[in-house]
Parts: sequence; structure tokens; C-alpha cells
Amino acid sequence: MDQTLDQQRAAFSLDVVERVKRQIESEEKGDEYAGYVVKLAGDILINGLGQSLAQLQAAAKDKKKEDPHYWLYEHVQEWLCKRHPYSLYAGEEDLLHAITKHDQHRYRWALVETLAWLEWHRKIAVAELKKAEGDD
Repeated sequence: MDQTLDQQRAAFSLDVVERVKRQIESEEKGDEYAGYVVKLAGDILINGLGQSLAQLQAAAKDKKKEDPHYWLYEHVQEWLCKRHPYSLYAGEEDLLHAITKHDQHRYRWALVETLAWLEWHRKIAVAELKKAEGDD
């Protein structure tokens, strides 16, 4: 049975959230990550894909492996460069480098595809990682 692209986006998002759950040492980190996921689509629409991705990296600074900002950057990168079945960036090692060295057609594809994946990822991350209001 073949999956639709939308099903593949959802499946990848579920996989990512499961990995985040295994990676976090506290509920707060999961809540932070979900919060960044919620904000990313709006940031992309306001600032552009490249600037929003660069901001995720900048926010992580030197603590990349422990920082939910950088995890989100890596997850978008993994989807666009490694896991997307029709990727225009297949095999690229770094997403920021890829979007700056290729043409505007590929950039627009990456923008649209990131927003499409984030639709699923936002819902799944909030459902699985976000603390309920009033939980401390």
C-alpha cells in the first residue's frame, strides 16, 4: 500500500515526536520544543524560511545537542534533505547552505513543504509534548 505525501509527513512527524520524548530529560523541554514548533510557521511567513532557520540555530548557540531550537532545525532539515520522497535537496548536508546555493524554485518548494509538514508537526507536538495550561 502506497502512502500519500500527507501521510508520509504525518508519519515523519510522529517519528520525530517519539524521538523527542526519548531525548528529553524533563517535561519542560518537551513543552519548549512544542512551543517552538507552534511559532515556526508564523516566523517563516513573517521573516522567510532562511531567516527563521538561522534564528533557530542562533538561539541554540553552543548547546546545540541539548537545545530544542536546534532539534527543530534538525528535524526540518531531515525532512527536506533526507526523508522527503521527492526532495529537491536530497543528499544535502545542511539545509541553510542548500537554500542559499540553489535557485528560487527550490527555495519556494522548501518553503511550501516546510509549512505543509509543520501543519502536521504542530498538531502532533502540541498533543504529545505541550503541557496542559495550569500544569506546573
